[in-house]
Amino acid sequence: RSYPLAPAATSLTGDVGSSVAPGHERLLTWDAAASLPAGFFGANVRVRFTATSRGLSSSAESARFTVDLAGGQGGLAVQGRLRDASGAPLAGAAVSVGGQTTMSDAAGNYRLSNVALNAGNSLTVTQNGSTLHDAPVNLSPGQRQIVVGDIRASTTGAGNARPVVTSITPRYEGLFLNQVSLLNDFTASVNWNGGSPGHVDFSINGTPRQSLTGGGPAYTVRLNTGTDFTPSFTPGANRVRVVAVSAANVASAPLDYGVVVLPLHAALARLVAPTPWVYLDGHLAIDTDFPDPAIKSTIDIPHFGKWGAELAANFSLEYDLGGGDWEVSISGGETDEQNRRGARPRFPGLT
Repeated sequence: RSYPLAPAATSLTGDVGSSVAPGHERLLTWDAAASLPAGFFGANVRVRFTATSRGLSSSAESARFTVDLAGGQGGLAVQGRLRDASGAPLAGAAVSVGGQTTMSDAAGNYRLSNVALNAGNSLTVTQNGSTLHDAPVNLSPGQRQIVVGDIRASTTGAGNARPVVTSITPRYEGLFLNQVSLLNDFTASVNWNGGSPGHVDFSINGTPRQSLTGGGPAYTVRLNTGTDFTPSFTPGANRVRVVAVSAANVASAPLDYGVVVLPLHAALARLVAPTPWVYLDGHLAIDTDFPDPAIKSTIDIPHFGKWGAELAANFSLEYDLGGGDWEVSISGGETDEQNRRGARPRFPGLT
């Protein structure tokens, strides 16, 4: 059973509304919590998009994906490890997120229980009255435990204005595919240590990419995992590096984040790379009909009217970013003499 829902206009941001410029890719963000009840969990959500130009409209529907608002209500566990600027364990620091606070132990480890992200999703580390780290944590659908990557923090305070890049967090994690476009946000958190912020430099494999200014402490760049990196099966072949430089021209130690981008076989690349992909709940997916338009034939029989047939097939492909698994589905369909769609036989997915 379906429950159609028109999202509130205030819950949509990005390429929506009038005067949307033409192009290959449009970006839209939906704040599901503004339209759905608290604690909502659904694994079969679909989104319908409609584009209108000069009085003509065209609609498309996404594949099913998961919306999980239950994590905002509590019951989450968040854990991780703190390090100082030299990489040694940082003990006795206060860690707070989602209305909960704890202290790091002698090994720098911390764990918080019953975290509610609707009370705040920013993880803050403080010690001796100084804020050492402040950055958001991300939650995947159905996830009830968050393991935060190592956080590097400086405890030297304002007496030493050398900044520290404490973490780099991507929006999407996994095994990405060369030539398959996916825009991924990489957010670096910087502790300026009492010094005046200068600029934060991002590079890919040693090549400068973008330099950002502002007070921070979070700085975000958008990179295309399908085109900005070198395809390789070798671990560590691709790295995003961030260096923070204060207004006094004092540079931080560099912090790297490894990105895995797998090469595609040439034949597969020719098939899938030109097709627009959609990111849905940890998967990349494409869905297309062939031939497009479908093959149609009609004949006019006296006393019986027009009879016709239509032949088409649907091809869908999904790639799991987390495990690198593929799933292929092919279905065929036809219409009868009254132009009523017959049952579409489906073949089992090939994994």
